[in-house]
Amino acid sequence: ALDRLVTGMETRAARDEIFPEEDRAFHEALYRPLGNALLVTLLQAFWDVYYRVRDQLTGGEAHVPATTTAADHRRLLDAIAARDPTAAATAMADHFDGIRSRF
Repeated sequence: ALDRLVTGMETRAARDEIFPEEDRAFHEALYRPLGNALLVTLLQAFWDVYYRVRDQLTGGEAHVPATTTAADHRRLLDAIAARDPTAAATAMADHFDGIRSRF
């Protein structure tokens, strides 16, 4: 499921489209198997707020190309598939650094 979502992101990014549905579904699919309902609820709340204010964010890099965001997700997925927790943690931190910088 994660690979299908990332492939969808890459396809849409290649057409210079954003992919909020795939992005949200990716993170939910990543965290849901942990069995932590509070974490999933907080993640859903984050995405609800983020997509409402996304176009108003000016901090850091105001617009991250869709291709960069898709590549971030691919790097994270590749690290997970390789069972490399250090690379996965680094990929996730790098991915969220972009969001933090815009806030």
